[in-house]
Amino acid sequence: MPERDIIKNIIDFAFMMKAQLHSDETALLRSILAIAIMEAEDLIEMIDQNVADILDARSRASR
Repeated sequence: MPERDIIKNIIDFAFMMKAQLHSDETALLRSILAIAIMEAEDLIEMIDQNVADILDARSRASR
């Protein structure tokens, strides 16, 4: 399974966990999950950019 898909699955799971937490006692955990989700989304963007850069470099090299 590609890294990107693994990260997407983690994000989806974190969203499901966060959605189940409603009490004041779980506010800190919700905040931690929100930060983890944002960081994982940033990681997805970095992976996508790296793939785009690699494809661009290959395209330029083949010219």
